Amino acid sequence: MKIKVFKFGDVPSEFQDCVYNVIVETFERVNIEKLYIELFLFDCIDGLKSYRLNEQRKFGIETGDIFFVMHDAWMGYPRIFICYELSKSLPKLAFIGGVRHEVGHAILHGSLEYYVFSPTEKLLNLANKYLLTRDFINRVVYLTSIAVKDYEVTSYLVSKGFIECQYHFIKEILKVSKDEIEAWSLAWNKYMKINHILTIFKAYATAKPILSISKYKKDVESLITESTKYLPKNFREIIISLMDKLELLKEDTRNNVWIMMDIICDMLIDPILSE
Repeated sequence: MKIKVFKFGDVPSEFQDCVYNVIVETFERVNIEKLYIELFLFDCIDGLKSYRLNEQRKFGIETGDIFFVMHDAWMGYPRIFICYELSKSLPKLAFIGGVRHEVGHAILHGSLEYYVFSPTEKLLNLANKYLLTRDFINRVVYLTSIAVKDYEVTSYLVSKGFIECQYHFIKEILKVSKDEIEAWSLAWNKYMKINHILTIFKAYATAKPILSISKYKKDVESLITESTKYLPKNFREIIISLMDKLELLKEDTRNNVWIMMDIICDMLIDPILSE
């Protein structure tokens, strides 16, 4: 295993050491030896945003929302991005869980093939039926893929015994921000509402495997209920139904994405647009 570190700004050495040790320990516990990773450490959120925006412009890639820890493989190998400013106030186990989550992506989704997906025939048929824009279709494909991959990562980490840290990480990502509530209030048409549900679904997909752990099941169920209270009942029910369908997924990520894409067409996009 080789980790190449890039630092931007005044990143504390103890923070770098902590991140490095978590990554190495995780690989050792799952017995992964041959893997190359690039680790990008940023002292502040502005530096991280600037770097990711520059890559988006330069390479035309989807960089997603800014989070305290992120992963991609757009260069053909796994890269992990971590922001000190966004991480320093987090509970320790939540932070460790987040880093391990991205290490899970590096192991399971560490090559370009896991970042390029095509729409299914069912989604294309809906595009013709409802005259969906190319941007909307691409957004559905992208958001479906990240939800599936997050589900796969939690499932993998739980199977390897990384349960407590994943529970604490999930507690953090299930917290609803004022921005999310405001985004829903501003979703004035059906397309925006679908986009919002798919955007937040990744958190629930990440949480799904923890529901199989009896110690944490009730607490996570309560967190899910609390975090969806701002949504109308029909959308809350759709999220729960989509979570249940994740159990149909197997080991082939690409096939899993296509399966879930068709399920999302049947359970979310078509029903909402046909109203």
